[in-house]
Amino acid sequence: MFRRKYKVKGEDVNDYMVMQDFAYVVYAISLIKAYVIKNGYSKKVVEGIKMNIENSTNQLVCIKNLMFTQDFLMYLDSFNIHESNNRVLVETRFFNAKNELCATLVLKT
Repeated sequence: MFRRKYKVKGEDVNDYMVMQDFAYVVYAISLIKAYVIKNGYSKKVVEGIKMNIENSTNQLVCIKNLMFTQDFLMYLDSFNIHESNNRVLVETRFFNAKNELCATLVLKT
């Protein structure tokens, strides 16, 4: 399991200071890039993954809102890549500072 700590920024939230859906995907892409670089994938593969994920189908389930300036942890639960065609399946979970599950996100390309 791979994890990173982040903080909800101003550009991530709506008028009610709640993190918006697109921000979950942005953070997931950031986590995936860190993971693939750490595990020695080539730069070409990393760029292909990024491009595919930006055009992916995603399934976001929000359980608890993440709010502006709130710290949170992301866990990369599952990362499957088919290098021949850069198809990717990614499952991530978002936890608040109290270690409460806030959201799950599944990205499929």
